[in-house]
Amino acid sequence: MSTERVHFYSEGSRLAGMLYLPESTSPEKKRAGIVLCHGFTGIKESILPQYAEAFAEAGLVALTFDYRGFGESDGQRGRLLWQDQVADIRNAATYIRTRPEVDEDRIGLWGTSYGGALAPYAFALDDRAKACVGQLGFSDGYAAAASRFPAEQIEAFRTMVEEDRRRRVLHNDPMYTEAMGLAADPEMTEFFEEESKLLPQLAGREILLQFLEAHMEFSPLMVIHKKGNRPLLLIAAELDVVCPMENYKELYDKAPEPKKWVVFEKTRHFEFYKGDRARRSAAEAVNFFKQHLSG
Repeated sequence: MSTERVHFYSEGSRLAGMLYLPESTSPEKKRAGIVLCHGFTGIKESILPQYAEAFAEAGLVALTFDYRGFGESDGQRGRLLWQDQVADIRNAATYIRTRPEVDEDRIGLWGTSYGGALAPYAFALDDRAKACVGQLGFSDGYAAAASRFPAEQIEAFRTMVEEDRRRRVLHNDPMYTEAMGLAADPEMTEFFEEESKLLPQLAGREILLQFLEAHMEFSPLMVIHKKGNRPLLLIAAELDVVCPMENYKELYDKAPEPKKWVVFEKTRHFEFYKGDRARRSAAEAVNFFKQHLSG
């Protein structure tokens, strides 16, 4: 396996990526290409490499990248809006299809956590992708928030969103918020604190408060029927409180066949990325892609 630093453009922003290439890759022996889609405030150096390496070792070309405004990519810092990130994913798919090592008719999408919702959404809209794997995601942003926060907190969010709208419209002065404070999840905070010891760029990040407005309107559930007969695998963690399994199951239930549902029992959200569970989830994705993206 080898890696190559790459870049491409998404709606005018230069995005940074890393391409993972299997051994003996050449234009004469084209491989399936997989675009990896990160989660909430994620960057390509965190979590994704272990999956990309597993894909490349299995003979798949894998692309990780930073969404606009994050990591090494250009763009307004902290602009975490699902509409932009879905566009970035689709532009990443365009890029990987241009690679001489890749068969442009064998493209897959893979996403985790917030990316576990973004990837199925992009997949439903973009029939150039022939298979999709999502893990630890959700079906509907508003429903996911309502399941985690009490009604008074949701109402407080609405008040904040309206103030942000007015500031953006009247003064071009968007509000920002600390990402981990908004997430309000001890498990997530602990995970990113540990990750930031190795990757300092993960520490102390702010995102646009506009994320709240966008998140409440984000609903993969409303578009998943558009995937048609292209295969979808969704993987959930039984004890996930960040993206509860029951919410993700709604997306699976709404999706047309063919589809597959896998649950990792007695597993929390961030435990999924460690040790045997990470290897098992990567193996599930590899087997699914090899089955449905075979040459």
